[in-house]
Amino acid sequence: MSFSIQNALAFTPEWWLLLGAAVAFTLGRVRTGSEDQTSVVGLIAVVLALAGLLTQLRSSITIFEGAFVVDGYTRLLQGIVLASAAACLLLALADRTWTPAPDFAGFLLLATTAAMLIAGAADLVSLALGVALLGMGLGVMAVEARPSSTPAAGVGAFIASTLAAAVIAYGFALLYGLSGETALAAVGRRLGQTGSRPALAVALALVLAGFGVLIGMVPVQWGMQSIFQRAPLPVSAFTGSVAVTAALGGLMRVVTGVAASGSAVSLLLAILAAATMTGATVAALGERSLRRLLSWILVGQAGFGLAALVGARQGGVAALLVFSASLAAGLLAAVAALVAYFHRVHSDRVADISGMASYAPAPAAVLALALASLSGIPPLAGFFGRLLVLRAVVDAGYSWLALIGVASTVLAAFSALRLVRAVFLDPPVFEVHPVLPHRAQGTALGLGTLAVVAFGAFLGPLLGFATVAARAVLP
Repeated sequence: MSFSIQNALAFTPEWWLLLGAAVAFTLGRVRTGSEDQTSVVGLIAVVLALAGLLTQLRSSITIFEGAFVVDGYTRLLQGIVLASAAACLLLALADRTWTPAPDFAGFLLLATTAAMLIAGAADLVSLALGVALLGMGLGVMAVEARPSSTPAAGVGAFIASTLAAAVIAYGFALLYGLSGETALAAVGRRLGQTGSRPALAVALALVLAGFGVLIGMVPVQWGMQSIFQRAPLPVSAFTGSVAVTAALGGLMRVVTGVAASGSAVSLLLAILAAATMTGATVAALGERSLRRLLSWILVGQAGFGLAALVGARQGGVAALLVFSASLAAGLLAAVAALVAYFHRVHSDRVADISGMASYAPAPAAVLALALASLSGIPPLAGFFGRLLVLRAVVDAGYSWLALIGVASTVLAAFSALRLVRAVFLDPPVFEVHPVLPHRAQGTALGLGTLAVVAFGAFLGPLLGFATVAARAVLP
């Protein structure tokens, strides 16, 4: 691989993130009690990375002989990743129920850098490297989020992410052995010439299983849920927005590049999507823990992400991009509301959220909007994302999967409305004095509401950009 100034400049957003991580690490070591300051440094670094990304809007660059590409698909994915990372840093400032380690913001920036690399990876080696770095970052973040989290949160996350990276690496090694190529497009062309064989099925199954751990796919959703159950909410928000967006984006490149013509792969993805949607929706109906409920909601979203892969050639790529943006908006808004709630009530029981509107009206309203969006209720952000995914699935000839998606949406809406009824109509369980959100909490709540409610107003430009970006992925 040859190094040039053009290659270096193409990584401008990543350089800003790495510089911010270095400053955050240094500040955390030389100054005690600098947790908020390092988060502010992280926010500045993410904003500068976004500015660097905007300078690449009109360019399409291949870096390191095809290992990375900067195209419309990469830029849109990276934009979602950076916006979500900024929201997570804001949530870290807003959450007063825990005190992060001084170098937490630095590790968050490193994990964001890994997610950015995954978004632009067009090679087996670069994609495996990005997945491994992201997995290590998630595990370290969960450990560094002490003291409120238990070591099990970090250990569970580290084991899950390391296992996912190892399984994906084994799958990629098999793909390289079968094709003799590392570029995803070249692997797909070579495998198309040689035809399918049992080893190819094993390789693709390993890749799907590894990415499934990262996105929370049934039946390997335990890794994702271990973070949601034990880690602080900002870490959970990062996992559900940044990590899931990057993993789904990377998996889409694999599916469209390596398994572009495999009907068996599409059928397997459809079965996994149906199992993930159904299992998560049914499990969420009887869930009594708020954190576990949020984790099951995210698992259900992973099912719709897999469904977008099924209809990749029928608009699924553009649908996945819009869906990822709507998922990040809804999840981050929900976490912002729960951060404000846990600041007042130290209980994770679903039953204890009754009457929340009487002492925290603003967070209660944001939580209701976020749950409605995540459930696909119109005209909020999640509705448009699901609608585009289901349309792509129908166009791909999987009407039965679309019916399962509609049924899951109806059940999810019922579960969300039941919780909203308890928040607004039931009497409060605890006597809590109304407290206005402080500045960081108020900012997080306001931005979350804006993202969920105003999503439809920007759907046209976003869908147009996503449609153009999809052409860069489809061979």
